[in-house]
Amino acid sequence: MTASSFKKIAFNPNNVTLNKKPNERYKGHGAKTLFDQKRGTINFVDGNWIGYEGSHFTATVELDRKELISTVSVGALSSPEKWIFYPTGFAVWVSDNGTDYKLVKRQNVGTEKINTLTRFRFFDVGIPPTKAKYVRVQVKSQLKNPSWHPNPGGNSWLFVDEIVLN
Repeated sequence: MTASSFKKIAFNPNNVTLNKKPNERYKGHGAKTLFDQKRGTINFVDGNWIGYEGSHFTATVELDRKELISTVSVGALSSPEKWIFYPTGFAVWVSDNGTDYKLVKRQNVGTEKINTLTRFRFFDVGIPPTKAKYVRVQVKSQLKNPSWHPNPGGNSWLFVDEIVLN
C-alpha cells in the first residue's frame, strides 16, 4: 500500500533568496529547489532537497504582487540514523517593500523522540491572514544530535524540499 499527500499551491514566487547557501553536497538547485513543486523522497541525495549541517536557514520569497497569505508550509525530512532531523521551529515575517519586515508568527515544534524511521512531511504554520509581497521564513534546526543518538552532540542535518504559501 502506498500513501501520497498533496499540497495546493496558491502562489508561485517571483524570486527566492536564501540567507546562506546549503551544504555543497546537498544543494539541490539552490533556492529554486524550495518552489519547484517536486517533493523529495526518502533518498536525500535525489537532488530535490537542500541540506544544512548544524545550522538554521532563512528563505525570503518575493511574490509578483501583494497576496493574502494565511499558511506557510515547509516540507522536511527526518532520518535520525543519517543524522537528519525535522525542524524544531519556524518564524515567519512579512513585508510590502522587501526592507521593513514584521514578525507574524513564531512556532516551536520541539525535538523528535527516540526513533529510527526515515520519513518526510509538511509542517503547516498558520499565520494571521496577511497581505504581503514578501514572506521570510526561518526554519530552525536542532543543530546537534540528541542525547539518545549514537553520536550525541554531533552536528545534525536539516533537509527541506518545498515551501508552499497559501
